[in-house]
Amino acid sequence: MTNRLLTGLALIGLLVTQPLECATESAPAEEWLSEETIATFELIHPEPLLNLLLDPEFIDTIAVLPAYQKLASDPGFKEFQGVVAYLETTLGMEWKAAVRKLLGGGVTFAILPDDAVNLMTTVLKLLG
Repeated sequence: MTNRLLTGLALIGLLVTQPLECATESAPAEEWLSEETIATFELIHPEPLLNLLLDPEFIDTIAVLPAYQKLASDPGFKEFQGVVAYLETTLGMEWKAAVRKLLGGGVTFAILPDDAVNLMTTVLKLLG
């Protein structure tokens, strides 16, 4: 699980640091989904949720929970923090700002057969 997460984060880092060319209007998420999609959840205006989840007081509250403490003591979590630090340096922004830009334009989660899950976002001008 940790290796998949680290690989995913590294891939995101590569993607967001490369110039992307795309149309000014992207196709709706449902046009990108497979016909085999079982269910979708679309968050069109994630700003209120991001405000809650990225609030320093909320983060401090989560950080003292025993489940978080256990997770934070795992060596894989230290690797994860290293990848996040690398991405912050590469992108030139703190992780919270990157999350806002990555998810701030909207998010679609799609559940596919065989326990696969897709995540699609409308990226807000990430490097500018």
